[in-house]
Amino acid sequence: MRVAALSAVHRTPPSLPATCARSRQPALRLLASPAREPLTGRLERIWSRQRVAAVQSAELPRAIDALLAHHLANGFFGNRMVGMERREGFVDGSVEVRLAPNRTKVPINRDPASHSCDLCDPPFPEERGLIWRGWRLWPNAFPYVPAEYQHILLTSADHRTQGFSPAVLNDMLDFQVAANDGRQLTLHYNGVAGHSQAHLHWQATRVLLPLQRELDAERIPRRRLLERGQGLVEAFERGPYAGFLVSGEHAFVVRQAARILDRLDRDPLTRGAYNLLLLARRGGRARLVIVPRRADNLRPVVGSLGPAGIGAFNAGGVVVVPRAELPDDFAASIGPAMRATVVSPFELAWLDELAEERHPLPSCSACCPLPA
Repeated sequence: MRVAALSAVHRTPPSLPATCARSRQPALRLLASPAREPLTGRLERIWSRQRVAAVQSAELPRAIDALLAHHLANGFFGNRMVGMERREGFVDGSVEVRLAPNRTKVPINRDPASHSCDLCDPPFPEERGLIWRGWRLWPNAFPYVPAEYQHILLTSADHRTQGFSPAVLNDMLDFQVAANDGRQLTLHYNGVAGHSQAHLHWQATRVLLPLQRELDAERIPRRRLLERGQGLVEAFERGPYAGFLVSGEHAFVVRQAARILDRLDRDPLTRGAYNLLLLARRGGRARLVIVPRRADNLRPVVGSLGPAGIGAFNAGGVVVVPRAELPDDFAASIGPAMRATVVSPFELAWLDELAEERHPLPSCSACCPLPA
């Protein structure tokens, strides 16, 4: 993992075409399916002819199950899940580790001007995917967690760089609802802080993050910044964790996220570096965590492991280590390292302005309207 570029995140328009301009693949043909054909059979039939198959929102849970089952059956993951182990009890029990000794040789391409892109045209010929709302869903070829946690990528179908737009966040909120079916579903976004690919993508797993457990158990103090009938904006800080929790109706969450991220793009401490986490809904309300990242320290030193790339999954309390064992000094060093790369909301000069919802949406709202 390497240092991400520190340039401010550019916001992106909402339309997501069904094909990627940089892909070497021809335009995809969405094959018709016979009436009442079972979903798995339909997907396998389409995958036998082309790389991706379109699915509707109501089909997402079963389609994701089929996607992972297909790749497990054809040996796609090789040995990359072998030896994975979960360890708990770090930083006063608030952080866990996922050992992934065979998660090596992860492709890295953070250059937005590169003429090749592994997320436009995945390099594994046997890899198959889904299309939903113009997003492509792929199994993560280098997963953080075992197969039952269903680590997938949601990539923009056309080539665009990492960035926030209200329409994209609205899609992710809808995806979380549609793909949930009663099982935990966490989404995360690295932005330019912990990413390995420049291509716009989110990630989803069925992992319950330690940060969610800590918040649900009310072990992290929160300060209310803005409260409306549609939702709530809070700031929190404790131990390795710090950030904003925005909860409420989708439109409220999207609007408040746009306000906060516009400021983080311009703040000298963050300069567009932040992570996003969509935690499991609670009381019917969406929950978005925004973790401001310290632009000058995106790769904090973790003891003898040295500088480590910290992304959204790590900021949520799961530290992925591509080793079979941890060094002796890991337990003492991981907490300070996680905290050093995060900017507390209480360090931000504009924090109290969030209580005054008088500012218009950032200028990007004109070109990134929310879907009707």
